Amino acid sequence: MKTLKVVRAASSFDDPAFPLKFTLATVTEPHPVHKHEVHELVIILEGVGEHVTGHGTYKVGPGSVIFVEPGMQHGYTSMHGITFANIILEPEHMLTFLPQITTLPGYRALFGPRKRARKSPVHFELPHEALPPIHEVLQRISAELTCGAPGYEAAVQSLLMLLIVLVVRSYQRHRGARSTKTPERIERVLEYIEQHYADPFDVHECAAIAGLSLSQFFTAFKKHKAFSPLQYLIRTRIFHAQELLQDTSRSITDIAFAVGFDDSNYFTRQFRKYTRTTPRNYRIKLKNAL
Repeated sequence: MKTLKVVRAASSFDDPAFPLKFTLATVTEPHPVHKHEVHELVIILEGVGEHVTGHGTYKVGPGSVIFVEPGMQHGYTSMHGITFANIILEPEHMLTFLPQITTLPGYRALFGPRKRARKSPVHFELPHEALPPIHEVLQRISAELTCGAPGYEAAVQSLLMLLIVLVVRSYQRHRGARSTKTPERIERVLEYIEQHYADPFDVHECAAIAGLSLSQFFTAFKKHKAFSPLQYLIRTRIFHAQELLQDTSRSITDIAFAVGFDDSNYFTRQFRKYTRTTPRNYRIKLKNAL
């Protein structure tokens, strides 16, 4: 049996008194399955890929959040221009200098002590509107660490607290959605969308698959996925377009049609909305990263 690489606590931090390692980068190569002695928070900003755990493989894309605890194993494959923030930290040292944060339900659920240890990393999706402010905070953290001006540690820790508040608010919303019986119905719709994302969209058919009225379906879907059904469909189409932009030399217009858009200009506008770049620039960025 192959021995897994272990990310050791002692080698993770340059300064034990400031137990934080922050990376903001774009990658295209798979990352083999490994284990941690430390906590790791990952936020996907651009691109698509697959997160591999001991309990399954999950698609990730812009807005995906992954929280890995000590002892867990995970890795990444099928990486297509993934831009991500990777934060390795010790929550008990970096996140508790303002005790009010520990009173947030989402904080206690994600970072607080548990009676039974999790067996697999936490994975959830940020609402679309939550990603831009989180991206801005991540860029400010990166700038502070790069500059290293006097007091950068305090600035970084304060920004980290803001980041965690934004993340745990979304996590609490995710947990509230997950606690209902609706997701099983919604999962059937997600599977249908994945299989038919390039087809014309019929929201009435999706509601019928879920066994809900149209108004019930809209409410349940957005509660579970933090997107409307149409937003989720467009996001799925963009995921597949990103794969085609890396794996094929087809024109952008052909790719737009292949994933279900009938107007290449509309495709470009939606692509920019969800990835903050154009399809052409995304393809160039991927080539430069290789």
